[in-house]
Order: sequence, then structure tokens, then C-alpha cells
Amino acid sequence: MRAVYRTLAAFLLVGLTASRGADARPGGGGSYRGGGASSGGSSRSSGSSGSSRSSGSSGTSRSSGSSGSSSSGGAYRSSGSSGSYGSTHSGSGGNGPYYVTPPVAGQSLGGGLTAMGILGTILVGGLVWRSMRSRRDRTARAAQLSSQFDADAARRTSASLAVLQLRDPKLTEESIEARVRVMSDRVRDAWCARDMRPARAFVSDGVLSRFQVQLELMTSEGVRNVMSDARVLYVSIEAVSSNAPVDAVHVRLTAEARDTTVPESATEAQISAALASQELVPYTEIWTLVRKQGALSVLDAFQIGHACPSCGAPLDPGGETLKCKYCSALLGSGEHDWVLSEITQLEEWRTDSASPPPGLERLREVDLGAARESIEDRASHLFWTWVRATLSENPAAFWDVAVGGAELLFVDVAAAEPTDLAFVQVFWSARDGEADEAVPRQNVLRLSRATGVSTAFSMTALVCMTCGAPLSESAVSACDRCKSPVAPRAHTWTLDGVFEVGAPQICARHAEGPTGSGPAALIPDVSDPRACAALFAEMARMVAIDGHIDRDEKRLLTACGARWAIPEAVVARALAGTYRPTSREASAAHADWLLGGLVAAALADGRIDAREMQLLRDTCARLSLPDGSVDDKIAQYKSRLGIDQASGQAGS
Repeated sequence: MRAVYRTLAAFLLVGLTASRGADARPGGGGSYRGGGASSGGSSRSSGSSGSSRSSGSSGTSRSSGSSGSSSSGGAYRSSGSSGSYGSTHSGSGGNGPYYVTPPVAGQSLGGGLTAMGILGTILVGGLVWRSMRSRRDRTARAAQLSSQFDADAARRTSASLAVLQLRDPKLTEESIEARVRVMSDRVRDAWCARDMRPARAFVSDGVLSRFQVQLELMTSEGVRNVMSDARVLYVSIEAVSSNAPVDAVHVRLTAEARDTTVPESATEAQISAALASQELVPYTEIWTLVRKQGALSVLDAFQIGHACPSCGAPLDPGGETLKCKYCSALLGSGEHDWVLSEITQLEEWRTDSASPPPGLERLREVDLGAARESIEDRASHLFWTWVRATLSENPAAFWDVAVGGAELLFVDVAAAEPTDLAFVQVFWSARDGEADEAVPRQNVLRLSRATGVSTAFSMTALVCMTCGAPLSESAVSACDRCKSPVAPRAHTWTLDGVFEVGAPQICARHAEGPTGSGPAALIPDVSDPRACAALFAEMARMVAIDGHIDRDEKRLLTACGARWAIPEAVVARALAGTYRPTSREASAAHADWLLGGLVAAALADGRIDAREMQLLRDTCARLSLPDGSVDDKIAQYKSRLGIDQASGQAGS
């Protein structure tokens, strides 16, 4: 009779676990519950690891990834009971048999057997009903995916890589498809091994944080996810965008798999039984790949994660550092190759306009490395950090967390403030207590950073720029591995608050005034490219002479760079104060505009200090200009800017 109990207990264990974990997928792809419509392409886009505004010549779409992937996804329960995840079935399968404890030997089984039989009948009946309902839902979903793929065929043909191919002839639809397939396999393998380092070279901070936090929570809860028969069915390009400083390609990936959640101690036999009870479930996601404009395709798909995307040299196995020891390229940054920045559930994908969020272009006047994608990805990373901290304090706060989106609302770069602010709305879902369904939620994250910071575009801020070793979010000032100083926390977007939608804190500090009377009014009208380069070099030297380049000086340099077609890399170095132009003499024919440009640079912050004045007078003497030329030019430019002549301050 004890064998009967064991058999029934094992059946119930497998059945309950399998029914609960079905259709989960790593990252929350199967557990996310949002407000999007289920018909593809028409609902709100969202993304666990940031988002990307797709626009440009080849289509417009707004994508943001939910916490799923074709091979990784998941849902977890923070209160201690098992959640649902997905991964390829691999490993030893646990430490021994896992079953419900049978009655003590010699205990009467008369009434207990009847009660057990009734209970078993009820539970089995419930499992059968749930299985039938789940099968019906999956059949409907498979039909929906097929119809969506057929219905969207015409739209997909408009998603062209033509603009990107002008800069990168080796880029093809086939190369993108192969890349996504390889990424899918390697992300899945890393998830199964519960070690994301092998995928670190081609995923963003937000994607990495999502998986790492979920793996930590699973470990603390003693559960694991298993997956079998996973395969990609088809891949197609949905949209392509090219908005400085990044290019983005949004790819539709349709796959199928069996997956479920089991205790860490489950045996191979129990895992096989649990997976055998699951059907092959089809699903579709939107994968967004981003990289810096101007990057070239160097690697073949099979080399992803194994070779440097800049020079092609082999990478050190294990993913301990993210810097190539041969060419010093930083992996995972998007500077040299495509990075997976988000995975969007199909129901959250929709087309949208390509207009930038308010304040973003103004931010780019002083920080050419600023990008919507990187800010949203940073917000996604900080969101998962917040989830980890919340659950460490209160493990029962919520469970089965999945993120549906991170969308940049606006950037606040109001003048005379010590910090810039970015507001990012996060769409997520979670269950409370013993709730059967996850509840859609929305919060707005307020990010802050020191005003006037200039950065290089990167999809990772979690590595040492010197050696490429991982960095923690602590307040340390040096890398643990190489002891090199790290960027001050004030130079990185940090979490400043988490608010409910509609909270009074979600607003700009001041109304943004007109900017037309600023830098544009000071830029000399120069057409000769050689003269432009010479003047820009002199202006860069002028604004950096006091050892500090403020926001208005950066705005002037950015405006001059755009007007005079100065290479972006040169402008970026000038904004960062690292541009060291070679010495060049300006001819007397250019004396007036050279002096005008230097006065404009000196006045960009509203005043001229002693060192700047001395440089202006030295330049005037070098150009053999009449005495008083400097004072006349300063008075002329102050008049343009409305600066009080006596005080040197901007007038009201």
C-alpha cells in the first residue's frame, strides 16, 4: 500500500509542478500580465531591459522587452514557494528522490485510504481540467501566432536595412537572423547553467540584471526551471532605426519549447516526467539589437561571445573581464557590435512615432553619448536592483514578477540645477499573496545625474573601463581587480525615487525657456572646412582653459560641431575636456571670425575670467589686430546675449 502512496504522491508532485510552470519561459515571458492587446503589432510596447525607438528609413516602431526570451524567461515567487522559469534541461537533476512523505509504518490505512482516494480523485480531476483548458489556450495561441506571422508579412518587407548597409555593406538580413539564433542558444545555455557570464559579451546591463536577480531568487527558494525540445521556428526583421548615436534592429523571433519548474532536488526521472507532461508551446517575442552608429560587422554569428567584435581575437573563456586584451575594446557596450538590449512580448509590441522624448535633444547638447536606449536600459537595471532590495527586506511583498516595459518619458535639464533628471515609466506585473493571476502595475523611476556630464555611448556601466572587470553598485572609488579609479557615482544615472503614476514628483522643475538666443547666436558664419576645424580647436582650448567646461560651454561646442560638420568623436573629446588639438596658425584673413569664435567661447558661461581675457588679448596681438578689438567684440557679443555690460551677468 505504501507503494500506492508513493506512486500517487509522485504523480501529484509532477502534475502540480508541471501545471504551474507551463508556458513560463525565462525572464517572465509567459507570466507577464499587462494591459496590451493580444493582437500583434497594435498594443503598447514595453521592455525589461530598456527600450528602443525604432524609426528612420525602414519603418517606425516602439519596442521594449518584457522579461522573456526565446530561451530564457521566468517567473519567480519571492515568498518561498516555487515560481516558473525556463531553461534547457541540463545537469544532474538534483540530490535524490523527491516525493510526499508516506504514513508511518504500522499506521492504520482504513479511513485514510478512503480520504486519500477522494483527495486524489479531486486533485487529479482538477489537473485534468486545467490541462484541458491549458491545451485549448495553447492551441488558440499557436493559431494566433501563425495568423499574425502571415498578416504582418507585408509590413515586414518594409523593414529594410538599406540605410545601415550604406555604412556596413556586410550587414544582411541573413546575418541578423543567424546572430539572433546564436544569441538565443547561448542565452538559454547560460540560463540553464545558472551562470550568465558566457552571455555577458552581447547583452546589456538591463538584460543581465534581470537574469541575475531571477537566478538569485530561484537559488534562495530552492527551485530550478527545466526546458526541453526548444527550437527557433522562424526569424524576421520587424523594424530598423537609425537615431544618433545608435542603430537598432527589431527582430521577431518565434520558437517553441517545453518548460516547467521543479525543486532543485528533483531527480532526472522526476524532471523527465515533469517535462513529458508539458506540451510544446509556441511563442513569439521581439528582440531588439542595438549598436553605435558607424560600427562594422566583423564577427560571424558563431563567433559571438567567443571573439572580440573589434579585432576578432579570441576572448578569454569564462567571461571574467569585458575588455579585449589585444585591442582594448569594451565588450557588451554596443560600440563595436550588436547588443541584445530588450526582449518584448508580442502583446506589448506596437508601432509608434519616432519623436524623441522631451528634453532628450537638449541633454544631447552637452552629452553626445546620451541615448534613449541606454537611459531606459539603465532604468531597467535599477528596477531589478530595487526588486532585489525590496524582497530582501520583505520576501512576501510580491512574487511572480515580470517586466513589460521601460519607457523614457522626459528628461529634465533645467538650468541652474545641480542635477539632471530622467523619468522612466516601468510596466510590470506581480502577484500578491496567493493570488492566481498577476496584477499589472506601473511605476515611474526618477533617475538623477550630475548636471553637464559628458559620456561615451555604452550599453554597460557595470564594468571597469580600464580592465573590463565587473563593478558593483557600491560607492567604491576604485576597481577591485586593477585598482584603477572608477567614474564618480554622480557621473552615472542613479535611482532617485520610485513613484506611482501621476505622483506630483513626476514633473519638470522649471518651465523650459527658449534656446534660440543661446549658442546659435554666437556661432561665427564660417564655410571653409579647414577654417572650421581650426576655429573649433581654438574654441575647445578656450573653454577648457579654466579646467572646467560647464553646460553652456558644452552646448556651444556641440552647436558649432553640428554647424561646421566637425567629426562627432572630436566634439565628444572636446566636451569631455580630453581634446588636444595640434597647434595651427590662423591667417590674417580669418582674424575677425577667429577672434569672434574665441569671444563666443569665453562668453558661453556668461562671464570672462582673467585667464580667458589674457588668451583673447594674446590672440589679438598674434593676429595683429588693432588695440581695442577684443573689447569691441566682447561688447558686440554681450549685446547679442542680453548680458549687462557693467556686471557681466545675463540681464533679466
